[in-house]
Amino acid sequence: MRRVTVIIALIALIVVLAGGVSGKDGQPETAPATPTTYRIVDRPLGRYHERILLPAFSKNGCHIAYVIRRGAKFVVVADGKEGSEYDGIGAGSLVFSPDGNRLAYAAKDGRQFLVIIDGMAGKRYDDIGKASVVFSADGKHVAYAARKGMKQLLVIDGMPGPEFDWVDRESFVFSPSGNRVAYAARMGTKWAVVVDGRPGSEFDQIMAGSPIFSADGKHVAYAAKMGDKWLVVVDGKPSSAYDAIGPKTLVFSPSGNRVGYVANTGAKWFAVVDGKAGPKYEAVRGWIHFSQDGKHVAYMARKGTKWLVVLDGKAGAEYDGMMYDDTAWATPVFSADGKHMAYPAKIGKKFYVILDGKAGARYDRIVGGPTFHADGRLEYLALKEGFLHRVNHVPASK
Repeated sequence: MRRVTVIIALIALIVVLAGGVSGKDGQPETAPATPTTYRIVDRPLGRYHERILLPAFSKNGCHIAYVIRRGAKFVVVADGKEGSEYDGIGAGSLVFSPDGNRLAYAAKDGRQFLVIIDGMAGKRYDDIGKASVVFSADGKHVAYAARKGMKQLLVIDGMPGPEFDWVDRESFVFSPSGNRVAYAARMGTKWAVVVDGRPGSEFDQIMAGSPIFSADGKHVAYAAKMGDKWLVVVDGKPSSAYDAIGPKTLVFSPSGNRVGYVANTGAKWFAVVDGKAGPKYEAVRGWIHFSQDGKHVAYMARKGTKWLVVLDGKAGAEYDGMMYDDTAWATPVFSADGKHMAYPAKIGKKFYVILDGKAGARYDRIVGGPTFHADGRLEYLALKEGFLHRVNHVPASK
């Protein structure tokens, strides 16, 4: 009897190892799924098509659009609703507005091209710029590049702008409020920045990363080259001429009423803030940093073999580097009220955090931060002798 029991137990074990006990219809039963933090929502979108192309999702996750092929035609399906048939849909052109409530895409109809916005077909052109359809941040405005004959233009909310030999699609920028737009364009050999449909002065080149708007949208700036000199234009007014402008160093203060950039003359680099050149150095690293209230400005510079931070035009102490460790460079940070500033620095083989010009404790590395909190604390993570330290500089009043 004992031998029979053992045999039955072995058979049961073999069945389990082979795939489990059979359930209904001879299918193996499975253990209940492990609990998860996700909830599955499965919503039918309509009949399945042979091929789904170019799917796009809205940023808020509420909408989806994709392209299907029907014979020789192509159709955009948005949230299960089919649009009109076209001879082609621009690759990468399906674009939702930032709030997800609007959809635009480029399409081919015969030998012409058009942009469909919210299901409404726009004016036809000889071509539409690849991946050029752009919504403003608030989703109320949309722009794209088009070709009319041999000329190019920018279309904003369906209204065509002035025609040029070339429109730099990568330079398109809406103001934060969305009611202004600027871009670079070329006519012949000369370039101009077009702001609100009006071309500015002509130059030989417009720097990549230009133009930019201030946060309030009231001001626009860009770097341009004329001959062998570079200058910065703010609201149509040119600056002094320089040998070079630091790439992508042009920046407005958060309030928008101040502007700064890094420039070069001869072998020296310096910061220019509100049109005034600061002290000259062998190098200025990175870009200019404004405090949130715009009252203070800081940047890193090299003097000989040493590095320092210049705050409001005054040079700080010199260090072997402004670094978290031997490979990662840092940047100065301001407190929310703009009254305090901090940055990592290297002295010899050790690393410190400098707060208001005073060095903190010595560490082997700074691995996170520094960052100011709303209550005024400065916090960072540091490594010392194999141990990770969470360091806080707490205001005396706390």
